[in-house]
Formats: sequence, C-alpha cells, structure tokens
Amino acid sequence: MDNRNILFRKLWPQILDRETAIKVCRWGAWATIVQCIFSYAPKVRTLSLESGLAVFIDLVLYGLITWGILKMSRIAAIAGFGFYLAGRIGQLSNPYFVQALTIIAIFTFIYANSIRGAFAFHRFKRSSQVGDGA
Repeated sequence: MDNRNILFRKLWPQILDRETAIKVCRWGAWATIVQCIFSYAPKVRTLSLESGLAVFIDLVLYGLITWGILKMSRIAAIAGFGFYLAGRIGQLSNPYFVQALTIIAIFTFIYANSIRGAFAFHRFKRSSQVGDGA
C-alpha cells in the first residue's frame, strides 16, 4: 500500500458510524488544548494588566470552544476552525510562517475533521431517532 494513502487516511478518516464521528470530532478539542498550551504558556511570565486581560479572554473563548467540541457542537467546531485560521492569517508576516506550514496543514486537517465529525454525529443521531420512532 502506498504511504501517501496511509497518511491521507490518517488525516482524513472515513466517518461511517457514530463512534468514529465522536472520535474525529474530539480531535478538534485536543488540538485546541495543544494550541493554547503552545500559544499562551510562553506569554504567562510577561503579562501586563492589558495583555493579561486579552490572554484571559482568549483562553476563556478557547475553553468554551473546547467544551463545545466535546459536546459535539457544530457551532463550536466551526468557531474553533475559524479562530485557528484567523490566527494563522494574522501570522502571515511572521518570517517563520513557511517553516510551520506542515504543522499548520496538520492542524487544519484536524479542525476540518472536527467539523466533519460534529455534523456526522448529528446526522447519525437524527437517523437513529427516526429509526427508533418508526
């Protein structure tokens, strides 16, 4: 089997049942946690009152997004992806942006899968409710 196909299946898994949808959606929650740790942990020592408030608000928003993704919220999954993309667009002028493209691509796949998983979860949930009611 071709290594590219294995990598693609890991980055873009098939969602055929409710359990896989939950697993794939939760990747987005873990990605949000990892992103917060690497983005905000270095800033904690140098916080001023103004920047500390901004960091606190960001962390609360990311915490709410993580909680929403864990609850299989489609809105939270989309918001997590949107916040991630907005942050990366804001870093386009960073000279190290090109070196981080692999990590950016992986996180983009993770957040996109989180959206897929949330929507698939609700589709499976709806179809099982229709099947039980008939």
